[in-house]
Amino acid sequence: MKDLREVYNLEEITQKLEEVKQELSKFEQKRQHGRAGESFDDPYKEYTRLLNNLRSRQARARRKEHFKRQDKAINKVLNIHQDEDEYGIRPVDERRYKATFKSGYIGEPVYRTYIKRMTGLNLMQMYILQERTGLKPTPVIKEAEAKADWKHRYETGDIY
Repeated sequence: MKDLREVYNLEEITQKLEEVKQELSKFEQKRQHGRAGESFDDPYKEYTRLLNNLRSRQARARRKEHFKRQDKAINKVLNIHQDEDEYGIRPVDERRYKATFKSGYIGEPVYRTYIKRMTGLNLMQMYILQERTGLKPTPVIKEAEAKADWKHRYETGDIY
């Protein structure tokens, strides 16, 4: 590999050094790892040091973004949502549950099977939403029945 002195003269290396410093200023220095770097008096050595520093920070930023994208893709594939509660109920499920009571015939009861078909919720989730919203299906879901269904789903693996 050629020495930088053979490639750049003093004015060019000074200009390159300023460009690297400008790029480095875009990255926020959050914390210091190890001992603080000492700057060199020689502009060629300082350019090499800062360029390596810049490349390291760029690589860490790329790696961080890569892992964020990877986590997002995995969560999408596994159907994991960040806004779920402990029973897997999301705000959209609650909206759908409420909508089933508005979409039926006026004066007619809303049956569990209809709610299940329209929302995909299990008995425990419907029981929680029944208590939360005050909208009760026909027949009304009892706590013991919901817990038994939840336990059965957990034991058989249908909860996932």
